[in-house]
Amino acid sequence: LRCCRLYYEPQYRKVEGNTEAESVQLPCQHSGFIPDDNPTVTWTRNDLDPTTVHLRREEGDDLKGQNRRYSRRTSMRPDALDSLDFSLTLRKPQLTDSGKYSCTLSDGRKERTLTDVQLQVKGQPQTSTPIIPGQRSILFRGLCLFILLYSTHNIIFCFLSFLQSCWFFFREIQNVLHAEKQL
Repeated sequence: LRCCRLYYEPQYRKVEGNTEAESVQLPCQHSGFIPDDNPTVTWTRNDLDPTTVHLRREEGDDLKGQNRRYSRRTSMRPDALDSLDFSLTLRKPQLTDSGKYSCTLSDGRKERTLTDVQLQVKGQPQTSTPIIPGQRSILFRGLCLFILLYSTHNIIFCFLSFLQSCWFFFREIQNVLHAEKQL
């Protein structure tokens, strides 16, 4: 008798999103067992660095190693490990979110890909003025210089006004003293 291993073929899904939408959901349902020790569900995108889009442990979300472009934009069901629904909600989809996402289940030793999702986000590109490298620092330095010169001008103006007031006060004292001498 020949023993064979049960081979698990990951699901492949295509999902379309829109930049006008509030969110898009990347599906990942699991029908098997989850590891007893350290079950971890990870959503990744291998064309990014770091690759982690969202990570869920038994204790909850662990987003320390999350790619910054997804910061505060991803979520999973709170009961994901109990319900076996590991779908990822991605808020405020952007054109740059288009790509291949993988949902994996791990116990820290073995990792199994459950679903690959090809996300295609459509919509109008975000219109913004392109900033060339270094332009921000140049603009910031220019703003700082303007504030400094403006502040310096006000300080000099106040100082000159103070000197002028002192001069008039000094002249008044001289006039009073001179008038008292003549009496």
